[in-house]
Amino acid sequence: MQIITLLFLSFLQSVTFTMSSRARNRSNYKYNLFCTVVSNSVWFLTLREVVLDPSLTLLVPYIVGAGFGTLLGTKVSILIEHKIGAKADENMRDTRYTG
Repeated sequence: MQIITLLFLSFLQSVTFTMSSRARNRSNYKYNLFCTVVSNSVWFLTLREVVLDPSLTLLVPYIVGAGFGTLLGTKVSILIEHKIGAKADENMRDTRYTG
């Protein structure tokens, strides 16, 4: 059961961390605040789970959850950003690339 719990928490942590990372560079402070609070809360719960049992058998579920969470987090972030109209901050844009 602990492996499933850590797999889920790692997945959720990566989803929320990815969203939080992207939100830092967007023009919507409420979105940034929401993502940061949720991400840090899930990080705390994940850390708590790892501290309770720091066994290396938990490494694989952690990595698998984190990998899939990052992929989904990017897709979810893009959808939310389009829906709320959050754009990249002007000072964060790299004008050398137009793609």
